[in-house]
Amino acid sequence: MDILAKINKIFFRKKKNDMAERQQHGFKFEQLCKEKYKVILAKNYTNRFDGKLNNLPVSIKCEKLGSDIELADYFRNSQITEDFYMIVGFWKDTKENIVETHLLKINGQEFHQLFNLSFNERFQNLLDNITNDYSDDIKWKQAITSLKKEWKLATSNLIRPRFKRDHKTQKRIQCAINNNDFYNYFVKNYEEMEEVIDGRNN
Repeated sequence: MDILAKINKIFFRKKKNDMAERQQHGFKFEQLCKEKYKVILAKNYTNRFDGKLNNLPVSIKCEKLGSDIELADYFRNSQITEDFYMIVGFWKDTKENIVETHLLKINGQEFHQLFNLSFNERFQNLLDNITNDYSDDIKWKQAITSLKKEWKLATSNLIRPRFKRDHKTQKRIQCAINNNDFYNYFVKNYEEMEEVIDGRNN
């Protein structure tokens, strides 16, 4: 095995282990939400939502303090129209040290309007017409740079598409909420309950 192959093997093994660790941490936070908010967790982790709370679907997110809130698949999120709860936890120093939790009740129609569905076909066309080969790197970079600029002009940019591609098999579009936008818009408009354990500035 040559040196490059060894490096790639080590890198992808680490990436796989990191992903498993993040998933395990997410499961732990879901259990915390189950105990704290009486969330009924979904049995299938591939469901669009993570469970139910007060007969409404609930989405559970756990992020490093100061980080954006990753919402996962763009296309799936763009189809949400029903009201739902979002529980967001922030950890500091270690993933077990949750220092903030926010319980938000999101208006589904208002959330849906944050997406410009005219982009959906273009996003899908991009994925359908790009490969993971190095030869498509420039094409990919030019396309997503243009789409990001257009999205910012055509929407409030409160939900931001995240374009992800590597040279193995990854080729997808996710979305996220900027950390500042989370506090300035989502918390301001939809907060039901907040718990700050040691303060976000400590």
